[in-house]
Amino acid sequence: MRSIFSNPIFELVIAGIVIAALASGSMYICANLFEEFYLLALKKGDTALVERIQLQMVFGAVFNLVVVYFLHKLYSALFLSGARLNGMSANREPIIRSALNKVMFGSCIFGMASVLSVFTLKFWR
Repeated sequence: MRSIFSNPIFELVIAGIVIAALASGSMYICANLFEEFYLLALKKGDTALVERIQLQMVFGAVFNLVVVYFLHKLYSALFLSGARLNGMSANREPIIRSALNKVMFGSCIFGMASVLSVFTLKFWR
């Protein structure tokens, strides 16, 4: 009987969760760094600076999505390479590739939702 931890789909899901958590965590840290300047600009009434900070956070969120996408691409390539080296048959590759794409899509959606929720909670009060 195989352990759940040796199941490749379990490994894919865990990798997706970890990559999405890294994205949302880095965005949260970035938002905390900008929060002091944002609140100071709000107190002064400097709307131009407030808008610039909000725009920079949007750029940060988009950059974060791109980083998550390429991390998944790198992980997918490494996972398929390891599977081939371990004797995966050629007819299973499309199934594994499809699972990798589904995990990547779900992780990107989850990561962006968490990034946008952090962004919304921090800067649109």
